[in-house]
Amino acid sequence: MPNAGNKTVSSHSLDELKGWSRPLLQLDEEEFYAKIKKRFINIAGAFSPSATIKIVKDLAVSRGFGPRESDRLASAARWLSMVLRDYGQSEFDKLTKEK
Repeated sequence: MPNAGNKTVSSHSLDELKGWSRPLLQLDEEEFYAKIKKRFINIAGAFSPSATIKIVKDLAVSRGFGPRESDRLASAARWLSMVLRDYGQSEFDKLTKEK
């Protein structure tokens, strides 16, 4: 069950949020993608889900991703931000740690 104190909590399970975060977490490990992946994850960890989706989409477009891919990555980052908000830093860290 989500633990967010006084914050708004989604009705989504941790497994759902993890699944929806997958497009971002599975970016190729080429240098460009590894750097942009890390930046998107940092944004998800620093901003609210609604701010995250806008920031990541704008950044993805500015980095040359097409509209559909930018939307997909922004949505994935939003779900990742919701993991942090709803399930805490420990779950966020487990999901985003380098393998």
